[in-house]
Amino acid sequence: MQEIVDADDESSAAYNAAVLLWADDRWQAALAYFSYAAELGDADAVLALGRSRLWLGDVEGAVSALRPLAASDSTLSDLAAGYLGRALLRERAVDEAVAHLKRACAADPEFVVDLADALVKLGDNEQAESVLTRASDEGNRFAPLSLGNLHEEAGRLEEAGRLEEAELAFRRGIELGDAYSEYNLARLLWVEGRNTEAMTWLRSAAQKGDRLAIQKLAELGVDHEAPST
Repeated sequence: MQEIVDADDESSAAYNAAVLLWADDRWQAALAYFSYAAELGDADAVLALGRSRLWLGDVEGAVSALRPLAASDSTLSDLAAGYLGRALLRERAVDEAVAHLKRACAADPEFVVDLADALVKLGDNEQAESVLTRASDEGNRFAPLSLGNLHEEAGRLEEAGRLEEAELAFRRGIELGDAYSEYNLARLLWVEGRNTEAMTWLRSAAQKGDRLAIQKLAELGVDHEAPST
């Protein structure tokens, strides 16, 4: 297995060049530099290479890059496990993905959404809701939106009380600063005929740049202010 080491001057130069090329949308050149730095064992480059390949749709390449880093004793191993889990989800290797994503949640709270998605794919909605509820209660701003969506889906299947739980989850997301929860709450309120409050949240989401909120306001013929910077 490739040894993962701290960056030296040569690998750092290659990694920094790759970052600049990526920012300039010169993706293939960036991948070449990430790959070179990764061959030198630079952990940051290995992680960046795996993430870049995943973003570009090369799932097999992402798995190949990320698996050794996830198995290493690097400080980036848990993050690598998270992105590896995302890649494995695309390959439908859901059981393995769950194991990696459970590790990754402590390194990056956003992975809790991927973990919940994997649990749903395994048919374990109850555990997915439990994971998201706990994360939401702990202040994870990524969790309430997914939790609300799960409750809303169940509510549409006429499970009693689930739409109310969805509303509470979206409001928790708003409390934690998630603009996407504003749009989802607006959508839920609109369906329930609570149009005045729905419009308030729709405008707020649009002002923060939510694409779906902007689109909905345009359909309604309502102007919105430009997103705040």
